[in-house]
Amino acid sequence: MTDFIKAAQIILEEKGNPMSAFQITKEAIQKDIISTKGKTPERSMGARIYMDIKKKGDQSLFYKSEKGYFGLRKWKNNKFTDFSFKDAALKVLTENNKPLSFHEITNIALKKGYLKTEGKTPERSMGAQLYTDIKSQGDKSLFVQLGKNRFGLRSWNIDVIKEEILKKEKEETKEASLIRQRSIVGDPIQFEGLMYGPLNENGVIFLFSKIHKKLGIIIEAVQQLS
Repeated sequence: MTDFIKAAQIILEEKGNPMSAFQITKEAIQKDIISTKGKTPERSMGARIYMDIKKKGDQSLFYKSEKGYFGLRKWKNNKFTDFSFKDAALKVLTENNKPLSFHEITNIALKKGYLKTEGKTPERSMGAQLYTDIKSQGDKSLFVQLGKNRFGLRSWNIDVIKEEILKKEKEETKEASLIRQRSIVGDPIQFEGLMYGPLNENGVIFLFSKIHKKLGIIIEAVQQLS
């Protein structure tokens, strides 16, 4: 067994990307690197790393990459600068452990510094490279497409994830259909046999034909507008 600081270094070296104190602790316990009887070992891990950074400054093994996440200081300046789009996607998907769209993958990669690009549409480049890799590599690709514009890793339990993605897409399609249906009618009025208020010319004409007598208007002729 080893202490929290050494355990954090071992886990981060092995994973190769920033992790939260909870993730580091979970991995360390599963690999039997640390043993603790405390009820909140992740808090102890986070506190030890924070104190190490605060006390040692630039001499600390660690740095805070973002709120709640830690990385190894040796990564900070040049670890991710040479990452390709696929490398960055692999990091992001491994870290998040769930399917993401190429827009989401790109945004996270840029935010965490995994990806450096001067292109104006990096998300398009990300999507194109993932699509191309899957098409050209087939079963040898590290990536899989899960639903419309979502990607995951082939190492995951793909059948379960794919089922969840398809279910979600069906729900989104159903919701979109209901929205479209609602957009062709107005608010409920229940007037003269008309359930909903009209939203177009034909609807207005129909409503007028129902009430013109009550308005004292006589229709002499009906003709098509040119």
